[in-house]
Amino acid sequence: EINFHDSYEYTSLDSLQIPLDDYQKNRDYYLEKADMLQFSSWKKLKNKLSLTLDSEYHTINRRIIDDKNSFIQIDSDGIMQVCIQKNTQLSTLMLSPKERLYPDEGTIPLCEVLATVNAATGFLDEFTHKSIRGVNSRPTERDLIAAIMGHGFHFGPKKFAKLSDELNKDTLENISKEYFSKGNLNNSNDPIIQLLDKLPVAELFNNGHTSSDGQKYSVSNETLHGNYSFKYGGKDKVIVPYNFIDSRSASFNSLIAEGSRKESHYMLDGVLNNNVVQTEMHSTDTHGYSEATFCLSGFTGINFAPRLKKFQKSGLTAFKTRGSYERSGYPVLPSFRVKEKTIEESYEGLLRLAVSLKLGYTTSEKIFRRLNSYSKHNPLYVALVELGRVWKTSHLLRYMNDESYR
Repeated sequence: EINFHDSYEYTSLDSLQIPLDDYQKNRDYYLEKADMLQFSSWKKLKNKLSLTLDSEYHTINRRIIDDKNSFIQIDSDGIMQVCIQKNTQLSTLMLSPKERLYPDEGTIPLCEVLATVNAATGFLDEFTHKSIRGVNSRPTERDLIAAIMGHGFHFGPKKFAKLSDELNKDTLENISKEYFSKGNLNNSNDPIIQLLDKLPVAELFNNGHTSSDGQKYSVSNETLHGNYSFKYGGKDKVIVPYNFIDSRSASFNSLIAEGSRKESHYMLDGVLNNNVVQTEMHSTDTHGYSEATFCLSGFTGINFAPRLKKFQKSGLTAFKTRGSYERSGYPVLPSFRVKEKTIEESYEGLLRLAVSLKLGYTTSEKIFRRLNSYSKHNPLYVALVELGRVWKTSHLLRYMNDESYR
């Protein structure tokens, strides 16, 4: 494991965290500041998780044996299947008639939508020039909206300007260059979401459930985030816009991920680093999940609930032996037993890492970038996976047992 002081890729993991001496002297202060005092003792956490897992194993298995969980089916090979029933929640919501919510016209121009939203929120005011001095005039509302639409449609300012005689190519290109910074784009979303929070109709859909997903794009030009992917892009480099939305489909964060990185490395950053949406539960697909991510999610207070493909084969764990459940004739059994000593030996390192992430000393992308360059036998990484598998098992047992949760 080689570290370089002035390297982004190979800086030491220790340098990404709260200084060790400071953390050891002020451990309780940092835990309280991060709202993580409940994790201060591994012994107490272990007892709590052990009781929870054992109870969940008994509950799901007893309901299957008593034929109270008709969604679980086990084939002749002993492979478990979950039959998912369609969610009818939206169809049962008592909404006002459509004509009361939407205008009679069949279509509304997008420029009119953006202008109306700006009149209500002032989100265009967040697009400020990157230079404090030397700005003689500000772009008009029309030009700002045109530049946004040009990028949103993937036309670019040059091609989009050709669609109208009233649009100037140089003006749109200047707006893109001088006003469309990542900070401005993030800030412009905030007043829109803050307005949504005040709309009664939006609250019908607001249940605190957020989600994130990425889509891979090939890029032909050089870019800081472009990288080769073994599965996507062929000979081209790949980038991944990774977007976050809440249950109202309001976008509250967006990141650009490298094509060669797992999306799970970026999930925590998007959830923790936003100022407007309070996440009560966060979901991803299989690409946005890892057992190490489960561990850091558990510590930082994120109820992580990914939808996993072939979750039956992902491996459950337990503090008790597999035999203790087999003797009761249970069909749902653990594949692993928790290595308690492995977690205990690295527990303080896990806490320090999680506190540093929660308090903003580092990002999950930097953490996993560095951990992935270490050996898979690195004690801290092994402990992350081991404890994360416990939280993952709790999620999957509840997923299989609780129809409303599923």
